[in-house]
Amino acid sequence: MRTDLTLRYSNKETALAVARALSGNPDVTEFPPDGWLGGVYYNISALNGDGSLWRDGVLVPGYHLMGLWHGPLETVPPPVAAAMVSDGFGCVWG
Repeated sequence: MRTDLTLRYSNKETALAVARALSGNPDVTEFPPDGWLGGVYYNISALNGDGSLWRDGVLVPGYHLMGLWHGPLETVPPPVAAAMVSDGFGCVWG
């Protein structure tokens, strides 16, 4: 079972605050691209390398990430689940 992650945080610092809280590491400066959390493996990446998302030539507000949670939806940590959006950003995670 895997869950696609399409996440939108208000800004990069908010996303990093979530990463710091989940990892227990106050020194996190980038969202870790993969790892284990609560016994579940994940992959994640900021869109366009900087979290930006453009639609029809217009920058969409927020910091955007895509990834895979290699577990069921109900096991996605609440601070991550709260940032999930359903539009998929028009992208596919390979």
